[in-house]
Amino acid sequence: MAGILTKLAFRNLWRQRRRTILTCLALAFGIYMVIILDSFVGGMTEMAGRNIVQLQTGDVQIQAHAYVDDPTDRSLDHVFAYSDFTDDLRQLDQVSAMTPRLSFAAELHNGMDDYHVRAMGVDPLTDPDVFTTQQYLAGQWLEPGQQQVVVGARVAQLLDLTVSDYVILLTRTANNAFQALDLEVVGILDTPHPEVNLAVYVPLDMAQTSLGLDQAITSLHMTVSGSAKSAYEAISSVVEQQNSTALGAYTWEQAAEDFMVMAQSSRAIHSMLLSMLILIAIVGVVNAILLGAMERTREIGVLKAMGMSEREVTQEFVTEAFGIGFVGSAAGVLLALLTNWFLVEYGINPYGDMDLGAGIPLRGHLYGVWNWTIIAGAFMVGILASVLAGIVPAIRAAGKSPIWALRQ
Repeated sequence: MAGILTKLAFRNLWRQRRRTILTCLALAFGIYMVIILDSFVGGMTEMAGRNIVQLQTGDVQIQAHAYVDDPTDRSLDHVFAYSDFTDDLRQLDQVSAMTPRLSFAAELHNGMDDYHVRAMGVDPLTDPDVFTTQQYLAGQWLEPGQQQVVVGARVAQLLDLTVSDYVILLTRTANNAFQALDLEVVGILDTPHPEVNLAVYVPLDMAQTSLGLDQAITSLHMTVSGSAKSAYEAISSVVEQQNSTALGAYTWEQAAEDFMVMAQSSRAIHSMLLSMLILIAIVGVVNAILLGAMERTREIGVLKAMGMSEREVTQEFVTEAFGIGFVGSAAGVLLALLTNWFLVEYGINPYGDMDLGAGIPLRGHLYGVWNWTIIAGAFMVGILASVLAGIVPAIRAAGKSPIWALRQ
């Protein structure tokens, strides 16, 4: 009997081809959007996190609490000595590499125009061990002790700078005295991190001398190996041994708290949108089953008069809903796999050279990611939702009296 009911169900699906196809397409579109939007959100989060780690924070950083609480603070009020931590940190197996940085506010002048920038004193020798900045460099990297500057691509564009140009970096020392540095542009950075493209980089020793800070820095950045949690705990214990309440160790997630909050909000909006798409697809399935039941009222009466039970009639309509769910979900998954392969391999560039804004450290190409849990889950949810959506109209159709049905 089960085989006969299955044949009847799939025959009935094709009696109204247009309605069945449109219902399957609606479900396929919902499944497709679930997978593709998840791929995009996952890809953006992964790429942005990688940009933050590789170009801005490292895996773990030591910094004053005040700078983390207010990322716009460019004062020199919370600096610390690099040498206070080097010996203890080098003894940790979890620390693969570390490099100091000195962040300060400045104005960059090209002789005619000026622009407020975030200046960064970096150690030319150890900075490449933690950050991948040089991969995006046009020109040369900095040399210790030299009057040189590497500028972000956006700054270079705004001030019309090229390699070998000379600029003046105007800032204030730790004693609040004005300091003007005459520097040669030796390189231009064009990275996928918009904030890096708005910064300028100078040799750390030259910056410390010019600002009157001796060996002081604003942050110490590290690349860790093994368990990130155990590495963070070990580094935190080193900081605690200094008995300094002003400093703390921060993972990149803690240092980029604003981005993490934004990412969570994006996922919440993404989930809400996907729920709406699935709901629309389910409404389509309910509509198809209800219309099918109404059109076949007399047929249902004949089947029940011939001895078919309510359970068997219900099973027939639920099988129809399963068929719609399976075909629609399979079509959506197949199309999503093809699209996602393209996104993962080639990506898209919807904004050109513009950054995404809204606190997302991304620009240029966006890539998707493979999330097989979501892909399999979307396929199963599509089928299950269709079956559940078909149960109520199926029970309603099966409950009609055969005498009443035959009179219609």
